[in-house]
Amino acid sequence: MTNEMPLWVQILLAVLSTLITTFLLPYLRALNAKAKAEHEKALADANNATLEAKTELIYQLKTFLFMNAMSIAEQRFPELARKINNKELTTVDEIKAELRSWGKDLKEKALTFFKNQGIDLVAAVGDDYLDDLIRHVADKVSPFPGKETAVELLTNKGTDLIIEKGVEWAKKRLDAELDA
Repeated sequence: MTNEMPLWVQILLAVLSTLITTFLLPYLRALNAKAKAEHEKALADANNATLEAKTELIYQLKTFLFMNAMSIAEQRFPELARKINNKELTTVDEIKAELRSWGKDLKEKALTFFKNQGIDLVAAVGDDYLDDLIRHVADKVSPFPGKETAVELLTNKGTDLIIEKGVEWAKKRLDAELDA
């Protein structure tokens, strides 16, 4: 018994080989390329959606931090100014410790607020970024923008302005003096 195939089987295999090589393989390659392109587009769309969601989250976070930092500043700066004038706080380090405690309070408020919405801020934006953003916001709401608040409170008569007129008035007044 020989293992030779009949001629008609050999012809059929040759025709099938030709058809597979000519039509099926290019078709499969095209399907693969299309699937790969769709996959890459889906990844790009997912990355864009993630980036847009993160951008929106950061915008909401900044808004939250600014509103709450202003509230903390308006409530606590007058008392801090009184403590400085009454010599209860006499060093830059003591004042910085107090200001840092405000930042910790603000961070806790933010973490709690966003956690209640199902968002883990530390996972979403990172702990260092959150701390840097809180520092940035604190600098912006300070009555001494662009200056070291603790030093200015000890060396500047801003404490009297804060006690008498409030944080916003003192900030505007001090800004006007800088512009003059």
